Amino acid sequence: MKKALSMILVLTMVLALALPAMAVEGDPITTAPTESSKDVTASYTEESHTVKAGDVLYFTITWTANTTETALAYTGEQATYTWDGATMTYVQNKGVGDNYVAEGWYGSTGYTVEVKNRSNIALKVTNSASNRYELKLTQSVNGTTAENYAEKQSVLGSAAEGVTIDGSKTTGTETSVKVSYTYDHVASAAKPDAPTSGETLTVGTLTVKVEKNA
Repeated sequence: MKKALSMILVLTMVLALALPAMAVEGDPITTAPTESSKDVTASYTEESHTVKAGDVLYFTITWTANTTETALAYTGEQATYTWDGATMTYVQNKGVGDNYVAEGWYGSTGYTVEVKNRSNIALKVTNSASNRYELKLTQSVNGTTAENYAEKQSVLGSAAEGVTIDGSKTTGTETSVKVSYTYDHVASAAKPDAPTSGETLTVGTLTVKVEKNA
């Protein structure tokens, strides 16, 4: 009896192992052919171009010395004297070979200042000059000589004018102004006081001021 029960138990276990494997999810597939698919998804964002708000200042100021044959200088009288026995005095020598130099101003000097605007806003440039000893002072703006050296104001347009992000014009246009000043000797110029030993004379001051154009 025990042997018969053992045989039945063994047969039951063998039959259980022989059953086909079932799918984990869904109903069992009983027909063929069969096709299965799964969509793969991704998010989508529309194209967007935004100009960052705010003023961007980008400009340069360049000073260049104006070259002249003779540098501006003030020279006191340079003279030599010879003893004259008849008059018993020293007589000043003004001959060609006596290296005589009359008192006064000689030569010329100056600077050219150029402002270039690459900002995305317009700039206002103000140029001014002082003339301490009343020398001849000439002002030239972009190559055109002015009648006087009064304060000069110029507006430099935005380099970003007309520029678009994805349009036909993608590069800006630089704007600039160039102002030149020349101090020249003239007989009516004032005589300067002697500077401290080793120092030079300041005949004037050139100033350039750059600010946002209101």
